[in-house]
Amino acid sequence: MTVSVERFGKDHWSALLFIETRVVDHRGWVKPQHMRTDLARHPAFAGERQAENGHQYPTRLKNGELCDHDDWDCLYDLVEAGLVKIRSPRDRAFWEIAPDGRGPLSGVINNRRYKRGGLVKVVVALTPLGWKVAEQLRAHRGTGGGAKTFVPILNGALVGPPALAAT
Repeated sequence: MTVSVERFGKDHWSALLFIETRVVDHRGWVKPQHMRTDLARHPAFAGERQAENGHQYPTRLKNGELCDHDDWDCLYDLVEAGLVKIRSPRDRAFWEIAPDGRGPLSGVINNRRYKRGGLVKVVVALTPLGWKVAEQLRAHRGTGGGAKTFVPILNGALVGPPALAAT
């Protein structure tokens, strides 16, 4: 289930700023142990040290929570919103979840080209729009604003699928 930008809350916006840091300081490499992961949904991201289980800790939205949605799902929502680009692995089947919501549709998780040190190597980049929204978000949070009150604006319009078409 893709979450629209209008519904993004604390976890999505924190993920955007986290990704910005990974891009600036680590060439875009996102380590699985830094992500809230539901191992049943994303078994490829099981590592030696794992962040809190995403199944037990739902994604916090602007108004409410979403179960069975972890930081990897937030990352893909950011991709769908045009804020982030996945540089590796690029195989879309790697990211698509089976209809039962558990695990990827394909068996690419066992492909060695996606592994580094036994972990899947995920490399991301911010899009030009992602850089602009991250800048707005840092300014908003730096002046005491929270995720529930953040509304990204570009050319006077809310950032999201309709605004993306105009950019």
